[in-house]
Amino acid sequence: VRNWGKVIVYGASLVGLGLHLAHGIYSMFQSVGFRHPLWTPGIQKAAVLIGFVLAAAYIAIPTGVVVGFIKP
Repeated sequence: VRNWGKVIVYGASLVGLGLHLAHGIYSMFQSVGFRHPLWTPGIQKAAVLIGFVLAAAYIAIPTGVVVGFIKP
């Protein structure tokens, strides 16, 4: 079944989840005391990268099914 509406809603939800995860990873390090001008930019970039990669990977699965690359 190829239902782009569900894929779009799922994708939008995962974008929100990725942003939430990125914030959570950054906040986790900040809460345990890793807040320093030298480390903070790298931690922020790594957190955003992890959130983006996970969201993109999970979005790729239903998109691949709808496009036809993955057979259900």
